[in-house]
Amino acid sequence: MEVLFQNEGFRQYMVMEGKFLKEQEFECNMLLHFEGKMLLPIQMQWKNGNACICYEMSGAVTVEQYFEQQEFGIRELQGLFQAYLNAYEEVETYLLTPDGLLLHPRYIFYMPGQRDFRFCYYPRESGRVLTEITELVEFCMKHTRHRDSEAVLFIYGLYHQLLEESIDVNIIQEYIQGFGIQEEEPVKVPDDKSQEKPKPPEAEEPIILASKESDSKHKQLWFYVYAGLSGIVAVFDCLFVIRFLMVTRSDADIKVSIVLTILLMIFVYSAVQANRKRIPPIKALKDEGESETVPVQEPPVELVRECAEKEEMIEGETMVLETVQKQMASVWELQEQEGAGIRIQLNRLPGVVGRKISEVDYVMNGDGVSRRHALLFLSGEELYVQDLGSTNGTYVNGVRLIGEEPMRLRETDVLMIGGKRYLINRNKPFM
Repeated sequence: MEVLFQNEGFRQYMVMEGKFLKEQEFECNMLLHFEGKMLLPIQMQWKNGNACICYEMSGAVTVEQYFEQQEFGIRELQGLFQAYLNAYEEVETYLLTPDGLLLHPRYIFYMPGQRDFRFCYYPRESGRVLTEITELVEFCMKHTRHRDSEAVLFIYGLYHQLLEESIDVNIIQEYIQGFGIQEEEPVKVPDDKSQEKPKPPEAEEPIILASKESDSKHKQLWFYVYAGLSGIVAVFDCLFVIRFLMVTRSDADIKVSIVLTILLMIFVYSAVQANRKRIPPIKALKDEGESETVPVQEPPVELVRECAEKEEMIEGETMVLETVQKQMASVWELQEQEGAGIRIQLNRLPGVVGRKISEVDYVMNGDGVSRRHALLFLSGEELYVQDLGSTNGTYVNGVRLIGEEPMRLRETDVLMIGGKRYLINRNKPFM
């Protein structure tokens, strides 16, 4: 079997060729009409009279490549072997030999956006299943997250089970059921909030800030009203006092002057109170000329307390908060892997990445970078990226983001924008 990789535009294909396909006309015909969900999308091609099986692998990455950098948790392990059981049942439904399922990590594909696994099928002689499934379990053992006790117990228990008994799909099925792990439901479930992908922060904060600004203008208006009335009353009061002293000497003028003086005191007091209650508007707007708003990121309370214990309070709490904000601003960064190795500090999140200076927070030049290419934002303390409908797409570890679905970024992940690769770093805050 010869394996080739081809690119057609933004689509990626894995092509399998071999002389053995000539003798498997029935299985090739069944693969051509295969409509199951556990295999990668299949196309049949013929080159020089020989059949070739083409699998579309766009948006997927091999298990071997992905889990060399990541580690298996209990959910990934359960999902992998449950997916194998589902694929086993599907190929049997289409009268295909389950021995044709390729179980080497190089031919099993993981879809990070859907957290699901897909397999490849190649007609071949039987007898290699035991070797491949043992190698798959050994690969999982090597890359299991050892802090996850359930994952360790699961994979080592399965390995010993396979060593003690002859290989059988029922062994895996019974072991999974006996371990007490249920099949994981798909991630995209609208009613299950615990399984939802984190969404980018919506622009709700500017609405609150706008109400504060309008309220401030309202109080500022009342200040000028009271000040104006105070001036008018003061003028009339002075006129009646002058009239009494120089012209009439009437008691009525004195009474009117007393009333105007009381009114003057009331208006002056109201103007002073309105002036004290005026709050300057808190604007979270970007630079002049931009329409988007960025909500202010508040520092964690625990971090403020730690800084308060270790920093001398010279200028009160303001000094501590400024220290925390500087500390928080340099946590995440992008490091260019080619060229000069430029580091981009992500000190403004959420932030838009793109080519047009007036519409983005972080400018990236390049022919493949769109005007507004991608959005970087935080969900809790985790960093996520979302493609904003860019022409050439956004890639994480070689996997292109699907639609507007965000993907979590971890340390040492590689983010590719416009042909340039950036290494994700998370600096430890200074103490």
